Amino acid sequence: MEENILIAKAREIYKDIPIDPSSLETYVKLMALQETLQRRFYGKYTELDTEKIKEVLSQNKPAFLAVDLGLDETELGETLKSISSLLKSELPDASKSLEIIEKAWEDKQLSMVEIGESLLHGNTGILHAKADELGVDHEILEAVSAWVLQVLFQALSKELSQQVDFSSWSIGKCPVCGGYTRLEYLDEKGNAHLKCQFCGTEWGYPAGKCPYCGNDDKEKITVVGMDKEKRFTLNICNNCGMYWKVVDEQVVGQEIPRRLYDLWTFRLDIVASGAKG
Repeated sequence: MEENILIAKAREIYKDIPIDPSSLETYVKLMALQETLQRRFYGKYTELDTEKIKEVLSQNKPAFLAVDLGLDETELGETLKSISSLLKSELPDASKSLEIIEKAWEDKQLSMVEIGESLLHGNTGILHAKADELGVDHEILEAVSAWVLQVLFQALSKELSQQVDFSSWSIGKCPVCGGYTRLEYLDEKGNAHLKCQFCGTEWGYPAGKCPYCGNDDKEKITVVGMDKEKRFTLNICNNCGMYWKVVDEQVVGQEIPRRLYDLWTFRLDIVASGAKG
């Protein structure tokens, strides 16, 4: 039911997104499937060493470094198959590569644990070598593997957010997965928060402060209003050259799930790319 609601809510905002509706539908179906797949990992991270996690956070390091992720070949492989099955039905041109990847896992020629660990360490060399070995496009294998890991981290984020207080976290990197985000929202009281585009973690962060370099000099930040209603704002840091997007819930309310904010503001990514180009 929750997945159907996500899809229904997404359809309400398609008019704001400069992407072909069929492509949007595929992406949102993937997001909805990930919501369902998270349930496979519920209970996996209920017993966390919160003191160890707090110590790691105090060093400005992401919490996952203090967690035994318990990467399991069967869990990751079955998640891979579920995602691949959806994509094969939605993207016929990618079906052959996806079938090769699935069969390679079933025949134990592909280890999702090995791929997952290499991605966690920022090493794509192993993944690229495996893609060459299987004769599939690097980008397809990397995308599917990242979506599998994303399910795991979304489940971890939900559990950590219930057990650990992120109020003292003061940097732009995600306190759970360590990734940078270019997505900010103002809640109905006007308080600013960052939202991780990968695992979904939310944490308070000063409005108008660059999440990449920490620049908070207003004279070095270009603010571009994107519509008459002032729903969305594009902020460009003149110090580091990066940008981030802001959704104002004082204007849009909270009818649209925050998980859709990154997609909802895709037009701002296009504008920012043009500005940087």
